[in-house]
Amino acid sequence: MAALFNSTLRSFRELTDPHLLSAQPDRITIHRSQAGETIRSLAESAKSRISAEELSRLNRIAPDQALAAGTLVKLIRPGR
Repeated sequence: MAALFNSTLRSFRELTDPHLLSAQPDRITIHRSQAGETIRSLAESAKSRISAEELSRLNRIAPDQALAAGTLVKLIRPGR
């Protein structure tokens, strides 16, 4: 079994594709809201990879609740 596993690992070639080597993960950023923004509007403007509903769970704020100015909100910024 170990020999099979080792031969499988050795069958991979070195990664040289610059596009794949430069890939970056999504990141959590903190946004200071303006009065009246909502999680839903922020999800759309940030082009978030996760839905407004998922962002609302992350922030524990209803997706359509108007935010007070200065409320700190976690957003997911797409990687490359």
